[in-house]
Amino acid sequence: MRTYDPPEPPEAMHPCPECDQEMEQEWYKVRDSAWICKNPECPRSPEYNADSDNPSETQARAMLSQRTTYQLVLDWEEQERRQMTDVMPIVRGWLMDELEKRNKAAFDCWLESSESSPRKFFVG
Repeated sequence: MRTYDPPEPPEAMHPCPECDQEMEQEWYKVRDSAWICKNPECPRSPEYNADSDNPSETQARAMLSQRTTYQLVLDWEEQERRQMTDVMPIVRGWLMDELEKRNKAAFDCWLESSESSPRKFFVG
C-alpha cells in the first residue's frame, strides 16, 4: 500500500480546471485548501451565482467546489452515517470527483486502502 505525504503548498497561481482562468489558492489549515477562481462566471469563483436555470447537478457541483477539503470529508462521513437512498450514490460520486480534483495522490491512496473515510488521506 502506498503512503501519502502531503504536498508542499503549490504556486500562488494555477489554471482553473473549469475555465482555464487564473486561480488563487487559499489555505485554511495545514492540509486544507480551496482553489478560488478569479473568473466570476466560473463555479469555483466566490462571486459565482448559480441561477435557477442551471440543472441541479451543476448547482451541486458548484456548491461542493466552494467547500473546503475538510468540509468535503465531513460531508462524506455524514453520508456514511445515513441510511442508503437512491440519491446517495450520486452525491457520493460528486464528493469523490471533488476530492480527486483537490488531491489525486491522496484520492488514489484512499481508494487503495480499506478505509471508508478519506479523512486520514486528506486532513490527517
